[in-house]
Amino acid sequence: MPRILIIDDDDLTRAILRVWLQEAGYDVSDTSSGDEALSVLQQESIDLIITDMMMPAKDGLQTILEIRRLPQRFKIIAISSGGPTNSSRLLETAKRFGAVSTLAKPFSAEQLAEAVAAALNSGK
Repeated sequence: MPRILIIDDDDLTRAILRVWLQEAGYDVSDTSSGDEALSVLQQESIDLIITDMMMPAKDGLQTILEIRRLPQRFKIIAISSGGPTNSSRLLETAKRFGAVSTLAKPFSAEQLAEAVAAALNSGK
């Protein structure tokens, strides 16, 4: 069973994503910050990371860059509602920095399942 790590500062978003992914058959962990995620990644075996782009302290781009510096190669899906910036521009930047896929909020459980399946099956 693939292991997925969710990184999002919003408790409700993490809870919803966790339920959707568990119902789809995945083993799910979650953290509320990029720093917590980096600690988890050094201790646990993770197959896919889903990270929000708009977070305090360490945003999604900083988190992706730090994950890319780790010796393991992680597949990453970036998610964002855009906040004060343009969501599509932010998600395009996330792809340039190493995300294999992106999703603009709001998205459905089906859209998430499709993105997760595609990312897990990608060659990256």
